[in-house]
Amino acid sequence: MQDDIRAEAAHYYDVNPTIPDDLAFYTARLPSTDAAVLELGCGTGRVLLPLAAASGSISGLERSPAMLARCLQKLQAAGLPPTKAWAALGDITHFALGRRFDLIIAPYRVF
Repeated sequence: MQDDIRAEAAHYYDVNPTIPDDLAFYTARLPSTDAAVLELGCGTGRVLLPLAAASGSISGLERSPAMLARCLQKLQAAGLPPTKAWAALGDITHFALGRRFDLIIAPYRVF
């Protein structure tokens, strides 16, 4: 992977006033309360953490080590076990997680 161009942005990402209010949109797309969800480009966990409460489990994939570090801090602070929510460093253009998901999302500026 290349340098982390989002390292500085990670500090301020969660207070960005231009982030859309899209949590209800993604929650409404859950096929069930026990759905397994994959979030591509999970960033700091802005969507991942709330969806963890509404789904069976959620997995996140993030390319930026700085954004991922903030997400992992939030997961730990929330006390969510890895069986419920986890995130890993990876490139969404090439990955293999070895499992199926009921819903795959890529919120806000992933592409």
